[in-house]
Amino acid sequence: MTASEHRNMARLEEAKAENERAAYEPIAKHEQHGPLASQLSSDLWVHDSPEQHLAAADAHQRHAHQHLRAARALEDFEDAACRGVPTAARAACPMFTASLERVDEVEGGVRLVLKPNAPATEIVAQMRCHLAYAQAQGFGKPTCPLYIQGVSLNARNGAIDLVSNEAAVVARIRAEAQVMFGR
Repeated sequence: MTASEHRNMARLEEAKAENERAAYEPIAKHEQHGPLASQLSSDLWVHDSPEQHLAAADAHQRHAHQHLRAARALEDFEDAACRGVPTAARAACPMFTASLERVDEVEGGVRLVLKPNAPATEIVAQMRCHLAYAQAQGFGKPTCPLYIQGVSLNARNGAIDLVSNEAAVVARIRAEAQVMFGR
């Protein structure tokens, strides 16, 4: 789920909690249910205790807090990965084709080998930021084809690996790299 989806779920859970609190009445109700209820014994009656509503309200409120914590964690992850990158620029796909020497297939994906004079640290920071943005805001929002749900980014020695453990994601990474870089 994205941060905004978690926040939406938190609002829904808070509304459910409020409905349960509104249904709370300090005096318990005993009601008969069904067409034959009056002819049956009272052990088939439904007991609607006030505590049931309060317990349900508490459960919904806990779920709301869990969703809010998850939203904050995603946003904090994005902020940490994008330190110094303005929020508006985080969605922009980092294009670094001019800095790319070649693309190699590796186990689980592709390796982007940078030219010796490429600003590797800056490129990796931009890529990490964009991937964090996609994880926090949704993979459908950024339009950069290499940032796919399930991809991980590993940088070392002037190269950046985009890999996954999922065969479908690996195939997509390779296909998109082919389209983007023609290699």
